[in-house]
Formats: sequence, C-alpha cells, structure tokens
Amino acid sequence: MELVQKKLADYSVEGYIEKARSIQQRLPEIINGSEFNNELTRFLPTNVLDRTLNQSKFAGYLASENRQFLGQAIDALDGPASSWQEFEFSM
Repeated sequence: MELVQKKLADYSVEGYIEKARSIQQRLPEIINGSEFNNELTRFLPTNVLDRTLNQSKFAGYLASENRQFLGQAIDALDGPASSWQEFEFSM
C-alpha cells in the first residue's frame, strides 16, 4: 500500500477513498457496458475473448475480482467498509 499512497501523493489525488468506493459500486455496470466491451474486443485476440468476455459468467467474475482489489486498497488506506459478492468463474 505504500506505493499506492506515494502515487496518490505524487499525483495530488484528493478524495481517493470516496472515488474508489464509487467506482467499486459501479464496476458491474461499467464491465457490462458496451463501451468497455468494445474497447477490449479491439485489443484482445479471439481466443482470449472466447475464454473470457464471451463467457456468461466472466463479467461477474471480473467485477467481483476488481471490487475485491479496490476493497483491499480502500481497507488498507481507510479501514474496512466494503463487501462484495463472489462469482463463480475460473480463469
């Protein structure tokens, strides 16, 4: 977390905890959105898309994993306050 704290200071980020909590809650909406999907399909090979984005459970898995990572950062910087739902998907 020390690196995260240094980067927040380097970039003069204000209100990180609130911003992180907001994005944490919006992740499912973002990940299921067409803009996110369109961007990733531009860069990922077809075989990767077939194993990930094109699988019905992947979006929930991705949102859950990223919410968890954000939650860990938030908890380390500000104390526990978040929870997330686990999704069944195996990478």
